[in-house]
Amino acid sequence: MNHTRRMHPLSSLAVLALLAACSATQPPARPPSSAPRPEPQASVDAKRQSEFDRSQDRWHGAPVKELVAKLGQPTLKAHQADGHAVYVYSKSTKLNGPTGPIDFRCVVRYVLDDKGERVMGHTIEGC
Repeated sequence: MNHTRRMHPLSSLAVLALLAACSATQPPARPPSSAPRPEPQASVDAKRQSEFDRSQDRWHGAPVKELVAKLGQPTLKAHQADGHAVYVYSKSTKLNGPTGPIDFRCVVRYVLDDKGERVMGHTIEGC
């Protein structure tokens, strides 16, 4: 004995309407969130260098004796074309880069006032 139930045509429509209503109330599927993209290395380096540059502003107006007490004797003492003394601090080393060793060089030049007693400003290169 085979019993087959047939749905009434109106019942089929009611089921379809109910399914359509359910799917209409569900929020649309969101695409999978992607992890934030890392900043390009050049951008990271520029940001780091900018932060280091700003950190050196604390020396502006400081006595040269204090600079030397903290950083040691400069690598080089020189004079600019305008006659201002410049204390140069330089550090070079080899670092392990992603594709092998790379040369790293950091040079900070502190410009002194007319009397050579206080730091007037600075410039950096590399770092």
